[in-house]
Amino acid sequence: MFAALLLKTGLPQWAAEMLLGALVVIALAGGGYYKGHCDAANADALAQQKAAIAYQQKLQALQAQGDALAGALAAEQAKTHVQYQTITKEVPHVVTYYRASVAAPLQPLPPVVFTVGFKRLWNCALNPDAILPAGAGCAADAAGGSDPAADDLDSGLTEAAIIDNHVDNAEACTGIRQQLNALIDWHEQVLARLAPKVAQ
Repeated sequence: MFAALLLKTGLPQWAAEMLLGALVVIALAGGGYYKGHCDAANADALAQQKAAIAYQQKLQALQAQGDALAGALAAEQAKTHVQYQTITKEVPHVVTYYRASVAAPLQPLPPVVFTVGFKRLWNCALNPDAILPAGAGCAADAAGGSDPAADDLDSGLTEAAIIDNHVDNAEACTGIRQQLNALIDWHEQVLARLAPKVAQ
């Protein structure tokens, strides 16, 4: 039908046939280009979709690892807390009685005086922010004020209070160490998972 229309234009038949052939070639080439362009776009989209799925799977695996490490940390810290509670229950006995020898009977511990200066230094060691710059020493205790003689007064601090404080601080330090170890483990696992596979 299109060839008949070309013949009506007054072109010789051979010119009409050549023109028709050229139009067919152009149409086929254009269709092929369009199809190739669509195939390339589809291939890019498919590759991006696969990459997104792979990334999502990797992210989910990392989250699962993090959740497992967090659960292990919580369990470890709960166990540690029970251990420190057991230690705390023993404090009253070890600060109340003593024996002069294994065979000797229990006796009350003699009173021990902890001075205001002792308490001040104890607290300074626990809180570096309380230390003044340039080696000026630790800030004077409120009870002691700025009088050096006041450092020699009885602070009222007991052995039980010191041990209780030490147990609390030791538990806090253990918890921080456990958190740090869990964070290191997580970091190493993430690096191992994200590191490119080495060809064997």
